[in-house]
Amino acid sequence: MNQDDFEKECIQSVKDIAETIEAYANKQVYRCPECGETILWDDAQYDEETGEYTCPHCERAFSEDSLEALFVGDYFDDCYDIEYRIDGQRRYRSVEVMVAMGGPNIYVDTSRKGVFLYWGFTKAEWMLTYNACDMIDDYFEEMYACG
Repeated sequence: MNQDDFEKECIQSVKDIAETIEAYANKQVYRCPECGETILWDDAQYDEETGEYTCPHCERAFSEDSLEALFVGDYFDDCYDIEYRIDGQRRYRSVEVMVAMGGPNIYVDTSRKGVFLYWGFTKAEWMLTYNACDMIDDYFEEMYACG
């Protein structure tokens, strides 16, 4: 793989992560009640006449009401590291969360409002919306307060 292709792949990686986080923030991610797999809502899988959604993983149809909605905090269940940023009065300000490591290292940073990749001398970034960052901050501020 040449350097240009490698850099394009890195950009695609951070873009994919950012789009996934945005989907969680926009309440478009669910868990299938049949197989337990994570589903990104797809209108093509939904039958308006019957009100049933077909899981793209197990291909079973079920009522839309039986879908378990996931929230942005669910995305971060398996993160590698969390760096809380606090002020002089120990109040939460922002967070940097490592979501991939070992090549490349990828972080979600609410202060800089984006997803950032580092691998040797290669860097890539993709910005997040304020809404997504606010939801991430709300989640981690609550986690910080519980700690």
